Amino acid sequence: MSRLVLRSLLKAAPDAVVREVALAWMGADAVAGSAGRAATIAAVAAAMESEERALQRVEALPRKLQDLLEPFLQAPSFACPIAELFAAQARNFKSRYDLEACLAAMHREGILFPAADKRSEEHT
Repeated sequence: MSRLVLRSLLKAAPDAVVREVALAWMGADAVAGSAGRAATIAAVAAAMESEERALQRVEALPRKLQDLLEPFLQAPSFACPIAELFAAQARNFKSRYDLEACLAAMHREGILFPAADKRSEEHT
């Protein structure tokens, strides 16, 4: 993912999501400061752009979430339509709700972000 795309996703995210992602990637001490939104986004993007930090974050995920990340890493533009993802990954989840809960967890962790593609259905 390019720096521009990552920063665009963070800029488009609501304040609560930016705070949650900053907490997940930088910890409570880093988030406790009163930096403005732009400074927080810049700091969290820098943390997310660190290959070492990203690998640590992925390794800390439960195995089920690590496995779920794999199709995104292989997909064009790192985006997967939810219907296709469920069809390919259904055996790993109790239901589509279970899959959606896992995607939401990865969103809270700042690993995946929902994205809309006007040409097709909802992606994450």
